Amino acid sequence: MDGLLPASRKHGCLRFIPGSHKQWYYDETKPLGRSVESKSHDFFGYDYSELQLDKDWDPNESEVVEMEMKAGQFVIFLAKCVHGSLPNTSDTKRLGFASRYVSPSVRVYENIDSLSGFGDSISLDYHGSVLVSGEDKYGHNRLHHENLNGFPFPKVDTNGR
Repeated sequence: MDGLLPASRKHGCLRFIPGSHKQWYYDETKPLGRSVESKSHDFFGYDYSELQLDKDWDPNESEVVEMEMKAGQFVIFLAKCVHGSLPNTSDTKRLGFASRYVSPSVRVYENIDSLSGFGDSISLDYHGSVLVSGEDKYGHNRLHHENLNGFPFPKVDTNGR
């Protein structure tokens, strides 16, 4: 795939703790402090250990699985799965894409008009969901049928047509 690079250890590949989605380790509803000077704050000045439910929990490094991938490969996992990445020690930029897939029964960003975090706030004025398969029988979320440039999103035909 032209323009994409492999996700190797050197480029900071994703890391997971298999099975960690079966238990809650972090409370992401808590506010997160920022300190760019502290070495323990390893994600743009944020230290996720502040959100740990059990302050004594220390991930077992021997359980961590590294996901080295070729350009164009991807991985699907639950956000609840404890994950992170190695630092990018290469001389090239690292770029990742994240998509969230949920059932239409899930209310996405219900009753909020912006998201705040990592020192920034973004408006949800243009936020919407894209129905990639099936039908929405709930009507909970604003659905977009085309991108902001007017190009329609293709939908998977689940009837084999």
